[in-house]
Amino acid sequence: MNKEKALRLLKQLLSQSNFVVYPKMIEELLAIIAKSGVEKKVFTTLISRLEFLSNHKQQAQLHHKEFEHIGDGIYSMHIDVNQLNIRILYSFKDPDTVLLLAFFERGGKNHTDYTPKIPEAKRRLREF
Repeated sequence: MNKEKALRLLKQLLSQSNFVVYPKMIEELLAIIAKSGVEKKVFTTLISRLEFLSNHKQQAQLHHKEFEHIGDGIYSMHIDVNQLNIRILYSFKDPDTVLLLAFFERGGKNHTDYTPKIPEAKRRLREF
């Protein structure tokens, strides 16, 4: 899947929901999955996660292990497809869910260190 097609698909997906997206988040996500060979699987998983998040909002973390509250109103969504581990940081601004930041999580058994990502997520949230 080329970048333009992936971008159209992602924008279509997000425009049909109650999500607000920080523009750079889309660029970050596309950069991670570009030429990975698993674009379709990533989008399938992303669609599933976004539908779940749309239905459960702040309660998603209580019902699904791929969602977690990491503090200060910032949450994380995990997308793991064929060793491609992606985290999307998000928050809530009533009535919307705000997708803030996407990054590649390094492999291994260590927990993800969000420390360097949280200040940027908070900065982006303040812009809304």
